[in-house]
Amino acid sequence: MTVTSNANNSPTSIALSGSGIDSSTDIALGAPASASSVKAVCSRPT
Repeated sequence: MTVTSNANNSPTSIALSGSGIDSSTDIALGAPASASSVKAVCSRPT
């Protein structure tokens, strides 16, 4: 992942790792479940 800003050390890279799941994985043991992804964009007036 890369974070870009107006800081002196921008852009900053962060390594991510882990295990994923797919639509066939029972994450809630039979209970209804949903998931979503949101892209956050932050801005500040200059």
